Amino acid sequence: LEAQRRAGSLEQERSEVQQRVAQLAQEHTQLEEEHSRLQGEAEQLRDELESERTKGFWRRLFGG
Repeated sequence: LEAQRRAGSLEQERSEVQQRVAQLAQEHTQLEEEHSRLQGEAEQLRDELESERTKGFWRRLFGG
């Protein structure tokens, strides 16, 4: 009887751990997607900044 109760408890723990692993895997995927998006955004901002740096002072001041 004790062994059956313990086995049931272990099975429940195993199920909870599997659910947590699945949840963490999903969160990991979402974070990787967010990281990729932010890397692209940072690259775009770096390109824009470099483009502005190559303009002369008067051109930056008055546009163009």
